[in-house]
Amino acid sequence: MVSGYSLSTQGKSVCFKLVIVSLISQQLSNSRAKIIRMNQQIKQPVSDIQPESPTHVLHTITPVSKYLALVLFITLPFIGGWIGYQNAPVAVPMVEVVQVAMPAAPIIADATIGGLAPIDDRDERIARLLADPTLPIDTIDDFQAVLPFVERSGIYASARAYMSDNNVADEQSSLVFDWKRGDWIRFTVIPESVETDNALLFMRLVDDEWTTETFGTAFPDLYEAYPELMVE
Repeated sequence: MVSGYSLSTQGKSVCFKLVIVSLISQQLSNSRAKIIRMNQQIKQPVSDIQPESPTHVLHTITPVSKYLALVLFITLPFIGGWIGYQNAPVAVPMVEVVQVAMPAAPIIADATIGGLAPIDDRDERIARLLADPTLPIDTIDDFQAVLPFVERSGIYASARAYMSDNNVADEQSSLVFDWKRGDWIRFTVIPESVETDNALLFMRLVDDEWTTETFGTAFPDLYEAYPELMVE
């Protein structure tokens, strides 16, 4: 009985070992088959491999090229704005020019005749006025033709500044050229924003610069010192 029981136990142990060995062999076979299939998929014929074309140096991204692109991205807008500011058109100052009616035949002194003589030809009249600055000018047309633009602009700017300094800045007014007598110029100041009488403004050429001498409606002291200015 004991002997039979021992043989039966040994037989079961052998069978169990055989089953274990069989399972391990089957797993190893499956793993080997999988490895072979994976190797076949990974492997590629040498003829199918395409050689990579070399990258040109201009197409290569380097740290230097990155920093250069960043610097250009930041600085180019400022450079463009500076160039536009430098090439912007210069504003031209506006100068007020007042036109008045021109008499048909201006009268100026004729040095060749020794008296007053009408000169109808404009070119001849302008030529004589340019040749002799002491001759009187009675029209805005002759005034603009004889005096340069820069000088006329300075005259109007000086007159406006004088009026502003004398509390006339709040009043809108027009400057109308009356006449020029040698080193003197007279303007009529016509108020537009308030109802008041017109005023006169006298300017004088002193050391090659036009300055405003007086402004108002009555000038007894000025006419006493310079009676030739009493011209209507």
